[in-house]
Amino acid sequence: MHPAAPLNRILFADTMGNALRCSRVQTYQGEVEVSGLALKFVTRGCENYRVNGRDFAVNGGRFLVANHLRSTQVEVNGKDEALGICVDFSADWVVQMAALADMEAEAERLLNRSWETSLFEAASFGLQNWLQNAHTAYFSSKADGKLDHARTMWDLGAQLIPDLLQWQRHFSATGGSCLATREARLKVIWQAKRLLDQQPQHAWKLESLAKEAGMSKFHLLRQFKQVFGLPPHQYLLQKRLHWAKSQLSGSQALSELAIEAGFADLAAFSKAFKKQFGESPSHLRQLSNF
Repeated sequence: MHPAAPLNRILFADTMGNALRCSRVQTYQGEVEVSGLALKFVTRGCENYRVNGRDFAVNGGRFLVANHLRSTQVEVNGKDEALGICVDFSADWVVQMAALADMEAEAERLLNRSWETSLFEAASFGLQNWLQNAHTAYFSSKADGKLDHARTMWDLGAQLIPDLLQWQRHFSATGGSCLATREARLKVIWQAKRLLDQQPQHAWKLESLAKEAGMSKFHLLRQFKQVFGLPPHQYLLQKRLHWAKSQLSGSQALSELAIEAGFADLAAFSKAFKKQFGESPSHLRQLSNF
């Protein structure tokens, strides 16, 4: 994103169109030019954007996503300065990331359509620590002038771009014709998914998961399966089993691994593991250590 140059400090830029900037502004109004995919994070204060006729208040902990098809205006007019981080990813780089995940169709939608969701919560994509570290690095008195800005940018892209592509894929699976309703529905379901992703060992019950996500058990069960292809308990089971499989090359006792993965005992773990992968965990451990 490229507001007027005096408002931004360029931290990194290459010839492909990838760039990282930080901005500090109290009053500004103007157009934003986008090429490829642009992300705008606000760490403090608020920046107001109008994207294709829709208004978005980007405040601390949120980020805006835009592509070149979106007519984007920004206005900042607050008592305090708005502190932000702008990240531009070239279309070629996004496509390369998509190819690695076999999500080329999702990249096409993300880059070349103008109707998808624009505003996201950083917490919904596990970016709280990244955003806090970036704020400290660029705006606090503890800022380190020797930071590797390119590494910061690529680390963000490697984490976030696959998630945004997944969002595009799942957005297509949500029902209804109203854009705002579909976005709101997916955001709630996405929150439930993030909880399962972040705490797979937790003894989740449908009631508690629905309460955390802010919806009824019935709607969570129905919508989660529609969007992700599995009901929450089966999604969680697969998360636990794949995590446990990744740990088999270690020396931890299988009984301990079963408990850590969220199973009641080794027998329950072994039964579910063999059903999922076709081999017992003990056999796969022998093969991996051969």
